[in-house]
Amino acid sequence: MDLKKIGILLIFVGIFLTILFLDSKFFVTALTVTVLGFFITVFGYVTDIRKQKIINDKLEKDVGSIIQPLITKYSNLNRKYCRDFEGDEYVQKRLQLNRDLEKELSEKVPYLESREVKKIVIQFSKEQDKMLQDSLKE
Repeated sequence: MDLKKIGILLIFVGIFLTILFLDSKFFVTALTVTVLGFFITVFGYVTDIRKQKIINDKLEKDVGSIIQPLITKYSNLNRKYCRDFEGDEYVQKRLQLNRDLEKELSEKVPYLESREVKKIVIQFSKEQDKMLQDSLKE
């Protein structure tokens, strides 16, 4: 369980205990649990923001040196496949190309979550579809 969930749970437990011990000597203790839960929740959010900032800084550095060259490589490969293959064979090559891009991105940019890598691959695929449609119009 992460810190945010633990903190929120402590807040609810503290509120429950505060209501339960409203006229008791444990009232201050119950309020302390609530405040502790609040601070743990805030700390959890701050920690997540810091982690995301570190990832964004790394990603900003790696876009030009890792991701863009990979996209260019696979885009050129897709153009080659488009010229050399047709129909079902092209579809199979294209699916393999997307899987290879996803695998290579996961290896070279390990700090990205799988979901984020899949988003990049899906966006790449959409762009390739647009380029394919544009080349067919000409």
